[in-house]
Amino acid sequence: MSFSGVLVETAMNVAFPTLMKQFGLATNTVQWMNSIYLLFISVIVPLSAILKSSFKTKHLFVTANLLFFAGLLLDALAPNFAILLLGRTI
Repeated sequence: MSFSGVLVETAMNVAFPTLMKQFGLATNTVQWMNSIYLLFISVIVPLSAILKSSFKTKHLFVTANLLFFAGLLLDALAPNFAILLLGRTI
């Protein structure tokens, strides 16, 4: 999952021009979207220690994978920018 996270972050930065063109957005809007995603990740990483002490590792792993694939599916099917942002957050 760490590899997938790094891959998604890298793809996001490379996709700035495509996102700007596809959705008719300014650079600062796309940068804000990336910043919100990275902020969310910076909250989840320390929170993972608390989650690990409260839940079994297997349940956390399965839940993380399901959320990752749900977000990926939501991104793939997104008709607009707001749903694309929601999928990135999941």
